[in-house]
Amino acid sequence: MSADVETVADREFFHVTRDVAHNRHAPLMIGATLEVEDRPNPFFGFYESVHSYSVTTPTEVVQVPAIKFLKSISRGEINCPTLPKIAADVAEHYLLLAREIIMEQVRREIAPDAPSRQTCLWLTDTIEAARVWQARLDGNRRIARLRVRGIIQRVDAAHLLGDSEPLSKTYHRARLYWEGHYSSTPEAETLFAGSAEVVELL
Repeated sequence: MSADVETVADREFFHVTRDVAHNRHAPLMIGATLEVEDRPNPFFGFYESVHSYSVTTPTEVVQVPAIKFLKSISRGEINCPTLPKIAADVAEHYLLLAREIIMEQVRREIAPDAPSRQTCLWLTDTIEAARVWQARLDGNRRIARLRVRGIIQRVDAAHLLGDSEPLSKTYHRARLYWEGHYSSTPEAETLFAGSAEVVELL
């Protein structure tokens, strides 16, 4: 097992759960047990949906996939007064997808025993830290107190890709992330895989 991966048993942590359209998991309930293993988590499960936009034709409203939508605008086929916002949304969508594919590739190379970001549950040690993440997320957010048994890895989200940069830098920062290095302005997060019981919803 990788040096930075820690085994935990009957430990309590906190998790921010939220109701968003792409979350296909059942809502958390007190007493429920979550098995966090190979199923995509709600964050990565988002990419099982088609990223599309509504277009009104003379006869109907159709959903157009994101890149086709932008290309249709560039050819003058669609009038879109909110183009700047949509373009930023599409760019972020694919930036996060590229980031997570790279993060998983690097994890398999240097920290194969660590929980995958694509399937993990994100935890915090304290409710105060959970409230920080709660404030940063969108959707209807609640904090769950969990009793867990499994493995965790503590990492620094400040190393994650957030904008255009050289690919070599992205890979370098991904290695720092999985090796457990902390930056000068860390954004601590704890990745978990295993079994978690919902003790309380706050």
